[in-house]
Amino acid sequence: MLETNIRIVGTGANLRLQTRVLEIEAGDDSPKTGEIAVSFLRRDRSVASVVSRNSLLALASQPVRTVERKAGKRMVIRDTGRTRELTFSNPGDRLLLASLLERQLELQVNRSDQWWSLDSLRIWYERESFDASNRIAAWRRYELAAVVIEGEGIGLVVDVGTAFITQESVADYFVKGASGHRKDEFLRLTSRQQEQKGTLIYDNGRGRFKCYFDQWGDGMTCSTTGAIDARGHEYESLYAYALAECPRDIRADAPVALVSFEGLGTQKVPAEWLQIRVMNDSVPGRLKQIDKICPADRSRKIEAFWRKLGPCPLGRSLPDPVSGFWRPNAKRVVRLRIPALVFGSGHVLAAPETDSISDLRANFRDRERYLAKYGCWYVPQTVLRTIHLAIRRNCGEATASWLALGLQKCLSTWTGKQISVELITDDSLDGLKKKLRQIAEPGLAVIVFPDSDPATYHDLEYELDEWRIKRITERQLARKAAELPSEEPAKDTAETGSSRWETFVDKCALNVLELLECIPYIPASTPSYEARFGIDVGYTRRHFAVSLIVWRRVGERWQFWADTTVCAKADFKREQINRKILADVCVGLAKRAAQAGITGINSVLSVRDGKECGDETEAFEDARSEMESCGFLSQSAEIDDIDFYKNSVKGIRIWERDRNGQVHQAIEGSAVRLSERVVVAQFTGAATLNQGTAEPVITVSRSGKALSALEDEFDLSHCNWASPSVAQRLPIELKRTDDELSHRMAQEVRRIR
Repeated sequence: MLETNIRIVGTGANLRLQTRVLEIEAGDDSPKTGEIAVSFLRRDRSVASVVSRNSLLALASQPVRTVERKAGKRMVIRDTGRTRELTFSNPGDRLLLASLLERQLELQVNRSDQWWSLDSLRIWYERESFDASNRIAAWRRYELAAVVIEGEGIGLVVDVGTAFITQESVADYFVKGASGHRKDEFLRLTSRQQEQKGTLIYDNGRGRFKCYFDQWGDGMTCSTTGAIDARGHEYESLYAYALAECPRDIRADAPVALVSFEGLGTQKVPAEWLQIRVMNDSVPGRLKQIDKICPADRSRKIEAFWRKLGPCPLGRSLPDPVSGFWRPNAKRVVRLRIPALVFGSGHVLAAPETDSISDLRANFRDRERYLAKYGCWYVPQTVLRTIHLAIRRNCGEATASWLALGLQKCLSTWTGKQISVELITDDSLDGLKKKLRQIAEPGLAVIVFPDSDPATYHDLEYELDEWRIKRITERQLARKAAELPSEEPAKDTAETGSSRWETFVDKCALNVLELLECIPYIPASTPSYEARFGIDVGYTRRHFAVSLIVWRRVGERWQFWADTTVCAKADFKREQINRKILADVCVGLAKRAAQAGITGINSVLSVRDGKECGDETEAFEDARSEMESCGFLSQSAEIDDIDFYKNSVKGIRIWERDRNGQVHQAIEGSAVRLSERVVVAQFTGAATLNQGTAEPVITVSRSGKALSALEDEFDLSHCNWASPSVAQRLPIELKRTDDELSHRMAQEVRRIR
């Protein structure tokens, strides 16, 4: 039976909460005024509240004492004496109820003093770390949320994860000691070579706060910072401020770092009060697996969290959650079926006969076998016939020859065309790049590079921006080549006898195949929408990408088209994409498709990664006339949209609990309907996921067609061309936008260095 990590609030769909109406008197009418008032009320009165039009609704049984803010922009929050009852039976009250109960849960966790938080009361950490390696500690992390479940009530969600924080301070990485300074290690741990400001944790003795590294105060000490303005006072130095305001020991000669806090700009702080929040990719090998929490362990840890909160987790005056995790009934559970797949010459790999794990695994294993036997569904007529393999001589001639031969054999077999791999060797990486730049017609290069300097990854993108690049690190190649014959292959049919090596070469060749714009296979199911535009904004909001995927049956023939473009985004402070620019980009993609013979599209789906912002949705109606005039779109074609959350913003998890009470990973395609508009589904699962718990995606449809859209998206996630034997978390249109934005960011990182 499917089970979630959701607990339903008692009284279910009959939930009723009495709230008090508070008025806000503020110096301005900023859209953020209401949420600022919510924060003040929570901080000063420990009362949960939500914004409702121009008022606050507070979850309090007694009148709320007035809250007045005098510093900065004046604000007064005053009880009006009126009350308002919120009921789950009223659809307009449901989101208000969910927000109130989520904030009430946060306050209860805060009161328990068993966890600590940073800038968000939704995320909490245990008081003590549970493991450590190489001076990096692992901490249990909990995330709180509440969701509306139509017909059931409000569900409270707790998920568990892992955070990694250095045991040493930032000062330890910059102040020179017996072994010299460790600035390079600092850069690696903070991933600053990836255009991400290093995330730090500032602990001043009164609390912990998230901030971002700006620069090291070289030579600066706490007593030599100059005047510091804080809390309405001016202090002669950071040292004077810390002595007066912070309950932590401080030395006058302690080093200083410059960091930025959200909303406060750059500040000088004692470097010894800063620790690094280490990203998972940078943790030591021994810690890499401990954040992979299997469903059984996850379930137990979440149950333990609830037990620590005690018998009344929302407070004595509010209904308790129903005992146990929510198990959706059969009407809510959806099993998305793995589609049949079409390979070269129309050969079809049938869908799995049953939902058994063995049948699902067999289907994933058979994909590479079918590709080897029948070839790609589509190979461009102009596909490159020569691939360049650039590799330093110290990697070994035999290794280079076996890699070139393996790539050549795979690509020639899959495309049905003779693809040759031309070796380029040199003693240095700079020499390899120089030789590639001398080639008259840049094409596709597989580059084996030393990864001792993390910036090298991005340098390749920047310096060889006319090339399509597949990267392999020398360290990775050396590990895989350990079982290779010491001699070079004597002929093209030579075999290595190493399954480990063959698997590695296959994966590399599959990446190259995608760069060659070949399509190995496509789903052989009938979609609800003939075309879709996948839309995503980059991490730094400086670029956005749009992918057009056409997937439909035209008579007896399948039609599949994929095209992606990346554009600069002028307003990088906001997630929203300019409506006119988005419309123009979509028209450009539609015109390219029409020129390739793709016309008369009858239905289009806009798939926005995350929540559509502002008036983005209207961009498609703006673009309709031009898409019709170029022939891409038929007259009166349906245009629909969904929000697609790649990472469940509510931390919802799904697993199976058997008759004996044992918890197991749910299979690929397990889904739960929260309403007609919202569906949660996991595209990965028990057949191919060997570690951790599958992370679901969420689709939200304003038109109430969430399930139809999700079925298409699940089918398109089986365009898992880079790794056919493993389920993919994303549909192909968002996989392509992700890849292109990563590629563009890599170029931009090097450009600003």
